[in-house]
Amino acid sequence: MQTLKYVVVTAARNEAGYLENTIASMTAQTRQPMRWVIVDDGSTDATPDIAARAAAEHSWIKVIRRADRGFRKVGGGNVDAMYEGFADVAELDYDLLSVVDADLKFDPHYFELLLDKFAYHPRLGIAGGRVHDLVNGELIRMSSLPEMTFGVVKCWRRACFEQIGGIARHPGWDGLDCYKAMMHGWQTRTFEDEAMLIQHLRPTGSSQKGVFTGRVRRGRGHYVMGAHPIWTLASALYHVQEPPFVLGSLFVIYGYLKAWMQGESCLVDAPVQRFMREWQMRRLRDFWKNKPATLSLENYAPPHSQATGRQP
Repeated sequence: MQTLKYVVVTAARNEAGYLENTIASMTAQTRQPMRWVIVDDGSTDATPDIAARAAAEHSWIKVIRRADRGFRKVGGGNVDAMYEGFADVAELDYDLLSVVDADLKFDPHYFELLLDKFAYHPRLGIAGGRVHDLVNGELIRMSSLPEMTFGVVKCWRRACFEQIGGIARHPGWDGLDCYKAMMHGWQTRTFEDEAMLIQHLRPTGSSQKGVFTGRVRRGRGHYVMGAHPIWTLASALYHVQEPPFVLGSLFVIYGYLKAWMQGESCLVDAPVQRFMREWQMRRLRDFWKNKPATLSLENYAPPHSQATGRQP
């Protein structure tokens, strides 16, 4: 198989309590990246010092410092920081681009396995491992459809990333990229391999003000990216058994309804929204008919591509 080259970007703000775990995971990888850019997004704690020490020890780690805006801006600010990292690696001859949050732990073979999957499946456009949140000392498996990938750790084939125009600078970017990729005929996948398990060292969405704020933000993300309201309701019910139980799902619905009542605009182009809603309704019909999700890439055919007019 072809040996693929990859780069990693991490946006970090006040992650001193977690970043050393992520550094330990990255430096232990059996297949290390061409470059790992840690973008310090105006931290006021020891985050930049921790990152600087790692960069001093490893030539492939680079640190970029951004000015302190005075607060954590989840979504837009985080994406802006990632784009600084993307710009830094743009001149490199890499095949895969990955983002890794600063509060993760993962197996030393994670990227080796991930790169092999991309090499074996030439139409695999976006992929990542299954995320487990660490809640009160217990790892809780985060649910998602096999076609969706987690924003805390995901990897794009460079050609796919460029074709979909990168990632959106608004909430919901980490789902919208998958829909755009499928629309262009790429395959997307969350892999369940044990060695690709990702430990998220705090509950998803809790980095700004807490987990309930994160769930409201998720609901707003569904609205501004144009998700079907029935899909949002089904998604909330799908996640009802994840902490914070029941209440988390109610806050997702509240976030969606709040965005609607405030008259927020859909930020996604009409063809993308149309494809997304058709895909969502088809997925719900399959679920209702008890059709199992197809986990094998060899047997997996994405929906008909509106971008190319053909099956890839």
